[in-house]
Amino acid sequence: MSAETNVQWFYQHNGERKGPVAENELPNLIQLGSINFGTLVWKNGFPEWLKIENTDLNIHMKNVPPPLANNNTTSQSSVNNNAITKPNNIAVWFLAFGPLLGKLSEGIFIGIKNSGSEIADIQNRLDLIDHNYWYIPFFVNMALIFWDYQMVKKTNVDLSFVKKIIVIVPYYLYKRAEVFKDNLAYFIVWIVSFVLLFII
Repeated sequence: MSAETNVQWFYQHNGERKGPVAENELPNLIQLGSINFGTLVWKNGFPEWLKIENTDLNIHMKNVPPPLANNNTTSQSSVNNNAITKPNNIAVWFLAFGPLLGKLSEGIFIGIKNSGSEIADIQNRLDLIDHNYWYIPFFVNMALIFWDYQMVKKTNVDLSFVKKIIVIVPYYLYKRAEVFKDNLAYFIVWIVSFVLLFII
């Protein structure tokens, strides 16, 4: 088997990233209609996702009819809409309330830890005031950001903006909203949640 047939490709189908598939499997996917003109593809070494007809895979498209001339605008619009696939937002909304969820987790842990003590109530308050278990909210927020990051990875966006600075949650949320053209609601909710930690 030649090196070229061993090249692993990814492609977009119904808004989701698919693959990897070997290059010799692509003609079957084209024949089945899973890959067509305008399908975005990527392989190691590409700086970004490209339309299949703009890659060396275009040799497999010679028997596929091109889009109809009068549908060019619609087809181009469809490709542009698919260029950025939005992820499921359930994780990002949990992350938006991350500061409060982290503090709640810390409180539950402290309550369980001190439950057998005669002065449990006082010890609970001291532990919360002294932030003896600060790492619990930190790990809760990191788990939530990792969950959302996994959702975002299923899309075809450039993730370079989070690779080195993912632990700074407000930056991550702001850039995420910018990339997916969302409003800043979850970013604002995180800021409010964080401020509430100093009030309650």
